[in-house]
Amino acid sequence: MPDDKWIIDARRRVGDRVRVRRIYKNLTQERLAELTGINRSTIQRIEAGNDAKVGHLLRIARALDMLPRELLD
Repeated sequence: MPDDKWIIDARRRVGDRVRVRRIYKNLTQERLAELTGINRSTIQRIEAGNDAKVGHLLRIARALDMLPRELLD
C-alpha cells in the first residue's frame, strides 16, 4: 500500500479549517449542522480529520462563507 500519510494530514488540515472558521463565526457544531443539513456527528468527524464527502464540504463551505478551495488549500 502506498504511503497515505499525506492524505491523513490533508484531512486533518481540512478539519482544522472547518473548526477554526466555525468558531470564528461563533457557531456551535449543532448550529453548523442545522445550517448545512448535515448531522452534528458528521461535523464532529470532519473536524476530527476523518473522511468527508465532497457534498458535505461544499455545504460546509457555503455555510461558513468560504470558497470550497479554501477548505482544501
